[in-house]
Amino acid sequence: MRVLITGGLGYLGGRLTSHLLHQGHDVFVGTRKKLKSLKEPLSFAIPVQMDWTNSNSLKSSAKGIDAVIHAAGMDAQACSANPVKALEVNGKYTAMMVESARSNAVKQFIYLSTSHVYRNPMIGDIDETSPTTNLHPYATSKLAGEKVVLFAKQMGKIQGIVLRLSNGSGHPIFPNTKCWHLILNDLCRQAVENKILILHSEKFIQRNFIPMSNVCMGIGHFLKLSENHLDSSPFNLCSEKSHSLYQLAHLISTRCKAVLGYDLEIISKAHEKKYKNNKRLRLLTKKTEKTGLTLQQNLEQEIDETLLFCKTHFSLSK
Repeated sequence: MRVLITGGLGYLGGRLTSHLLHQGHDVFVGTRKKLKSLKEPLSFAIPVQMDWTNSNSLKSSAKGIDAVIHAAGMDAQACSANPVKALEVNGKYTAMMVESARSNAVKQFIYLSTSHVYRNPMIGDIDETSPTTNLHPYATSKLAGEKVVLFAKQMGKIQGIVLRLSNGSGHPIFPNTKCWHLILNDLCRQAVENKILILHSEKFIQRNFIPMSNVCMGIGHFLKLSENHLDSSPFNLCSEKSHSLYQLAHLISTRCKAVLGYDLEIISKAHEKKYKNNKRLRLLTKKTEKTGLTLQQNLEQEIDETLLFCKTHFSLSK
């Protein structure tokens, strides 16, 4: 299959490009940069320059493509800093890309959204039917992108799929990729650079961490999914179990002892907030499971690989 990944050199895009190349797909990497070739291990992918302000550029990028995976967009921090730009990038640019794909008779369009559209704080039981009440610019702009894709699906213009990802975690392809602010990645890097884990966020509230390997496997599953399993509503892509930040830090400490051979002290500097409800989070995937997707719960393996990645690239004693 000929697959175009927008934002293909980003954090998720890079891991996804590598995964699909190993699966035997012809992968086209959408990027704003003008590149003749890509570095190892992505050298077998084909770079495609994309100008998001130019509809002709986007239309050209989708020629001859079987499926578009739309991973480009602004993250939560950038959206918070510039809500107007967030709506333009995550909403308008998504609409432009859907139209470009449709005009080229692209069969499938997968939009990578976020489980954070549901609520803030993320607590309690949440499934694909839960209301989307989070008013953060990241959530609302991603929701705008979702609606564009699902409307096109509803109107029969394209096979649109929306995947709501929880906190994708794990090492990037390239060490300078912007991903080290993510909690699991940050803690693994702290383990190598500082040999101590400092929590700056509330340690008992739970979050759902999905290994990047599982994200890639899940997206690969939906690429092969028949139209019979799809409707005009989103799918959750997340882990079966959520962890508190303290549980995550303890797990990383345990894996550090096993993989790198030393213990880590865990220090919490965050003020603990009080919520009316408990701090438990359970993200459910009832709809996703009906498609036949079964993911291995390999968070420990992802942590091990991220620790080793950090040792290779960030250790002073490497």
